[in-house]
Amino acid sequence: MRFSLTGEQLDLRAAVAALLADRGPLNVTRAAVEAGEPPSPELWAELAEMGAVSVDLGEESGGTGLTAVELAVVLEQAGTVLYPGPLLAGTGMAAGLLAGGGAPVAELARRVAQGSVVVAAVPDIPGPWSPEGVLTSTWETAAGWAVTGTKQAVLQADLADELLVAARCPGGTVALLAVSAADALLVRQSGLDPARALFRVELVGAPARMLIPDAGEVIVAAGYRAALALAAESVGAARACLERTAGYAAERVQFGRPIGSFQGVKHRLADQFVEVELATSAVYLAACHLAAGDLESASVSAILALDAATGTLARVASESVQMHGGMGFTWESDCHWFVTWAQVSRRLLGAPGNHLETVYDRAHLLAQ
Repeated sequence: MRFSLTGEQLDLRAAVAALLADRGPLNVTRAAVEAGEPPSPELWAELAEMGAVSVDLGEESGGTGLTAVELAVVLEQAGTVLYPGPLLAGTGMAAGLLAGGGAPVAELARRVAQGSVVVAAVPDIPGPWSPEGVLTSTWETAAGWAVTGTKQAVLQADLADELLVAARCPGGTVALLAVSAADALLVRQSGLDPARALFRVELVGAPARMLIPDAGEVIVAAGYRAALALAAESVGAARACLERTAGYAAERVQFGRPIGSFQGVKHRLADQFVEVELATSAVYLAACHLAAGDLESASVSAILALDAATGTLARVASESVQMHGGMGFTWESDCHWFVTWAQVSRRLLGAPGNHLETVYDRAHLLAQ
């Protein structure tokens, strides 16, 4: 299968890359995080204005009406600068839950597309989302719906205005509800990544708005989309990290020669390049499956892409520290930002072992 981006997709990639490189490079992110400042709201507004925030939401919901391929293009560029805003948590993970439903969903989706509301997904357990794992409960009261439950490791819940919560109804079906972040108790959990916070979300009879009464299929499809988004961001970060390491190897001189001219260094960089390219191929295969609505194939390819991309980022980041030598271990170096980012990404949607078990169990679906 031959695949290449179209001219329009290349233009989108260039536009997003230029905006992020100009307004949100890693040195700006580092300075903001170290100063305790939130991600730039101005940059978020610009991303929303250019359509990156709602890249694959339907036009009827105020989105650009593009596909999962364009979603991967946008998230890959976000990964190159380790963008700390809610693009992954909101656009990549939560917005997929707004793909179906009636007027309440469409109204919220329009506000998300405008950039006026930030949403965060609140699954019960990490990993490919499944209605079987939902433990949170919801019930209807005289004043509306209420939700009770505790959710772990919710990405950037502090940046969200609305939390999209999957909860089990008294009849057993799993519904999707919107809860104002102000009505939830958010407890920051300890983590490695200084740029992206994880939270425990506690809901005790929190007032909620019903979005989709029977959301099982929506949750499953959104889980595959979330896996694709995280995988795309990860290959972007891996490629950027590798480019930084190769640039350093071309400049760092030892024994009168750039270290990049030594065979051992060249071979390690070449091996990493091949791994990044293979992971990128896996990401866009999954994107094509999701764009075509082939959820059966995506149930394998999206998880395969997630494991390949996050694993590649972890290995490339670790190699970067080693190849930068002593300075790679210092706080001044950017290497450790890629390392901590990689470690969180590797486990954000479940343990790597679970990814491989899923691929093994479903591999026959991809081979058909």
